[in-house]
Amino acid sequence: EQFDINGDYYAEIAPVLSVHEWVDINGDGVWFNDTNGNGIYDYPEEWQDSEINIIMYDYSESNIQELTVGYPDMKVDKVNGAERRLVVGLADFSAAYYAYYNITMLYNVTIEVQLYKKVDNPHVSAKVQGDSIEVSLNIPRRTKPGLYYAMLKVRNAHGGEATVPVLYNVKAVLTFRGAHFGEKVLTPKVKELYDNEALGADIDWWWRPEVGDWRFFFFEVPERVILKAPTLFAAIDWLNNKSDINVHVLAPVVDEFSQYYSEIMGPYTLEVVAESDWGYIGGGRFMWKTNTNTSMEVITFEPTMPGLYEVLLHNVLFDGSTTAEPFKGEIHYIYSKPRTVELGLPPGEKARRRVRVISTATDIYRAEAYEILINSSTIRVEDLLQDEFRWVATVVVEENAEYLDLIFTNPSIPTADIDMYVYYDADGDGVPSDGDILVGSSLTPTAIEEVLITNPEPGKYFVFAHGYSCPEPVDFDFIYVIRYALPEVPWLTIQPESTKRPTRRYDLRLEITVPEDAEEGDIYRAEIRIFGETYGLLYKIPVVVLVTGEPKVKIIDVEAPESLVLGETLKMLIKLKNIGATGKATLKITRDDTEEVYSRPIYLPSGYERRLRVYLRNVALTPGLHKFTITTDYDTVEVYVYFDYPFGLVKYLYEGKIRLTEPETGSTIRTEGYMEYLPDEAKVVFTVPLENETKIIEFNITWLYYSGGRFRFKAENEKYGLIFGLIYRDGFKAYATGRYLKFYGKYVEE
Repeated sequence: EQFDINGDYYAEIAPVLSVHEWVDINGDGVWFNDTNGNGIYDYPEEWQDSEINIIMYDYSESNIQELTVGYPDMKVDKVNGAERRLVVGLADFSAAYYAYYNITMLYNVTIEVQLYKKVDNPHVSAKVQGDSIEVSLNIPRRTKPGLYYAMLKVRNAHGGEATVPVLYNVKAVLTFRGAHFGEKVLTPKVKELYDNEALGADIDWWWRPEVGDWRFFFFEVPERVILKAPTLFAAIDWLNNKSDINVHVLAPVVDEFSQYYSEIMGPYTLEVVAESDWGYIGGGRFMWKTNTNTSMEVITFEPTMPGLYEVLLHNVLFDGSTTAEPFKGEIHYIYSKPRTVELGLPPGEKARRRVRVISTATDIYRAEAYEILINSSTIRVEDLLQDEFRWVATVVVEENAEYLDLIFTNPSIPTADIDMYVYYDADGDGVPSDGDILVGSSLTPTAIEEVLITNPEPGKYFVFAHGYSCPEPVDFDFIYVIRYALPEVPWLTIQPESTKRPTRRYDLRLEITVPEDAEEGDIYRAEIRIFGETYGLLYKIPVVVLVTGEPKVKIIDVEAPESLVLGETLKMLIKLKNIGATGKATLKITRDDTEEVYSRPIYLPSGYERRLRVYLRNVALTPGLHKFTITTDYDTVEVYVYFDYPFGLVKYLYEGKIRLTEPETGSTIRTEGYMEYLPDEAKVVFTVPLENETKIIEFNITWLYYSGGRFRFKAENEKYGLIFGLIYRDGFKAYATGRYLKFYGKYVEE
C-alpha cells in the first residue's frame, strides 16, 4: 500500500538502504553534528568524514532492501583501539522530487538485523585419503526436501588454504499421500539464511525477469505411477496474499544429447512442461496473477516418462509485511479406472458405467460434465506471391470455445516461406480494419505455420498469409480446428455430483442415453471434469459414444519382445477395448503379410477392455526381422520382432556317423558324413560320401523350437520323408532321425 499506492506497478517511493563503518577515532562518541537534537542523522547535517565510511548499499526499486556484510570484523577498520560500530542508513531517492513540489511522503520501515555464523554441517563429513579427500553425504530420513549447502576448508602442509563448496538437493518422496515440502503450517518466522521453507524478495522493478528469489525441489515419478496414466499437480500456498509465487514444472525428456551421448550427458534432460502465467510486464515487474485468485497456485501436468522431475518456485511479487515469504508445497497425482469411457450403442439405447477416481490428495471432490464439439475445415489457398499479404480466411468463434488452432501446411513448394498473422475483429465491423487487434503470429522459416489461441473470445478472426519467400506462386492448405466445451450434456448424467466429505476416492456412476434421432456413425463426445474444493480443476475423463450396432474392437496396446532366438516362443500381451456395440470380433495375427499364425473369436461387451496373452510357437523359420500384423474387424497394429541365430553361431556344420536307407531298394549305407543347418534358407543338408559319388540330400524345415539351450526342428524331403533334429550342448552336437536317415555328429570348428 505504501510502495505502489495506485497499483500501476510503478513505485511512488525509492528507499535506499546502506551500511557504514564508524570508527570513533577521537573518542567523542559522535560521528555527526546533531543540529536538531533528535539523536538521528538527518540530511543535510554534517558528519565526520574521517570516522564514517560506506561499506555497502542497495537501491533496487523494491519494497525490501537487503544487504549482506560478511566478516564485518575484517571490513571495519582497526585504528589504535578506537571503538568500532556499524551504522545502518536509510534514504529515499525521491525525497528531493517531493520536496521540490512541497509534497510530504511518509511511510513505515521495519529494520531487521540477522546474524549468522558457520556451524558444523550434520550431513557432510570428510577425511584425507592419501593425496585425495573422501567426502561422505549422510541424509537422515526426516531431512526436509530442498537445496542444502556446505563448505570444505582444505589446508595443506605448507599453509595453503582453499574452500570447496558442497551443494546437494534432498528430493521430496512421492507416496500414496503425495509429496510435501516447505512448511507444514505457514508462519512468518525465517529459520536459516537460505531457507527451504521461505522465499526472500530480491525484487527490482528496474531490472529483468529473473529478479526475485528462487527455490528448487526435486521428486521422482516411478514406473508404477506412470502405468496408471495419471495427471500430476503441484500446489503451492503462501502466507501473504499480496505476494505472488510463480511455479514452473520440469519433466524428464530424452533430447539429442541424451540419445546419442547418454554415457556423458545422462539418460535425459529436464524441460518445462507446465508453469504459471508469468504475468510479466517488463523491467522486472510482474502482475499479481494466480490461477486460484488466492495466495495459492495449482499447476497440473502430464508425466512424460519415469524419472526425476523438478518444481521451481519464483517469488515475483513481494508483500513486504514480513522479511521473507513462507510457503508450503505439495505434489500429487490423480487417475481413474478406466482412464476413458468409450462405447458403441444403437440409437435410443442406454448404458451404465462406473468410474473410480483415485487421488493422493484428500479433498472434497465434485464432477461436472461438458459436451465436446469439434468444428474444423480445410481450405486450399492458391497462387500466393512473393511479398503478397493476403487475407485468406475469416474464422467465426462462438461462446464456450476452449481453443482455436490455425495451421498452414502442404505447400506446393516445400522450400517456400509463408508467415501467418491472426487479427481479432475487436471493433466488430466484420472486415479487416485499423480497429482489429493482432492476437497471434507464426514466423518460422518454412511454409508450415501454426497459431494456437486458448480460450478465444467469441467473434471473427481474420487470417492473413504473407509470402516471405515465394520463388513462384505457392499453393497451401489452411486448416482450422475449434474445440467447444458446452456446460450441459443432455445424453449423460453423473451420480453422485460430489463426495460431500474429504476423501481420496470418488466413485462415479454414469448413465448414457443415445438420442433417438442419432444416425449410424455419429460420435458423441463429452468430458467429465473433476474439481477439488481446495485445488480446483484437476482431472478430465473423456467420454466417447459411437452410434453403431456392430462391435468395434480397438487394439489399445501390444507388448512383445524386440528380439528372440529363432525357435523361441513369441509371447504377446494384447490389450483390446470394444468401442462399438456388444458382440464378437475375430483377432488375427499374420506374419510378414503372408501367413496367418493366429486366429480367435473374442466376445466383448460395449466399452469394456480385455487383456489377452498369446503364445505363438514356430512363428518364423528364418532369422532376421519379421513383421507381425495384429488385426480385429476394426483395428490394425504392426509389431516387429528380430529373431537371432541359435547359439550365436555363424555356421552350423556337423561331422559324424550317418545311416541312409534307400526307400526303393531298402539297401542301407553306413558311413561318415556331414549335416549342415542353413538357417537363412530354412534347410538342413546332408552330405553322404559314396564309392563313386557324393550324395547331397536337402530337407526343408517345417517346425522349429528353441528352449533351455536345445534347438529342435522338423524337416521334410519328398523322397526320404520326415526327420526330427536336435542341436544341443550350445551348438556343439547335433542329432537327426527319421525312417530312412539317422545322423549323430559334432560341430566342425573353423
